[in-house]
Amino acid sequence: MKSGFKSIGVVAIFLALLIPQASFGQTNIKVGNFHEGGIVVSVDDSGQSGLICQTKDLGAMDWNEAVAACDRLGNGWRLPTKEELNLLYINLHKKGQGNFEDEYYWSSTDESNERDVWDQNFDGGEPNFGGKVGYNEYVRAVKAFSLLDQNDNENNLDDTWPPKVGDYNSYFGGTLVFIDKTGEYGLVCSKNLGKLNYYDAFKKCKEGGWRLPNLYELFLIYTNLYKNNIDGFVGVGYWSSEEYDSENGLIYNFQYNSIGGSYSKSKNKFNVIGVRFVYP
Repeated sequence: MKSGFKSIGVVAIFLALLIPQASFGQTNIKVGNFHEGGIVVSVDDSGQSGLICQTKDLGAMDWNEAVAACDRLGNGWRLPTKEELNLLYINLHKKGQGNFEDEYYWSSTDESNERDVWDQNFDGGEPNFGGKVGYNEYVRAVKAFSLLDQNDNENNLDDTWPPKVGDYNSYFGGTLVFIDKTGEYGLVCSKNLGKLNYYDAFKKCKEGGWRLPNLYELFLIYTNLYKNNIDGFVGVGYWSSEEYDSENGLIYNFQYNSIGGSYSKSKNKFNVIGVRFVYP
């Protein structure tokens, strides 16, 4: 494995210039985007309100357990209605988003006899209904969001904007790595997602609404978090999103224990951190 942090440092400086500039109070929210700790399922005509779902299933269980599991999440999470469940299928699952199973999912909508409840088969999209007791089906929680409410009530943020570097913020679902000097956007990172090969790392990040960091972002995580003993990072290699030699499957990684960059075959396993930009 070849080490080359000095040359990577030049790349990192170049990448720093490529970080996108965001406008304050961004409202360009689209279906499939990550927002408020979930995936956008639908947006109304105003572009200000809509529905989000969690990034992963809560598991398979009977209907009463499903209601309780969503309630335990708090913060407005709940089972989707019959109509909302169909939006999950059409707007996300059919487009390969949301990491759903090709199985039945519960809704909150009772069938007319009140003993049964509507569900939907995500293998083909057919709506159906089944008994609330004795059947285990998958669960995906949803909740409504409104940018209008956020503009009127700043308390929707767990902390005041801008949050502090190194703080975990449940509203954004990660630890703040840096905040732009204008205060208009920041970068958050996930916890360590495990030790995986490059392609599994890419998939793991995508499933959770994250992406792999570039080398510059890994250096920021090292400088702002790792050196300050924040978030329990280990002093070994982390995958970056950057390829050294795509034909030979060589991918850059960052070694936190030696403060340097290296490249390795994509089949090898390194630690994984996901990142994403956040806005007030």
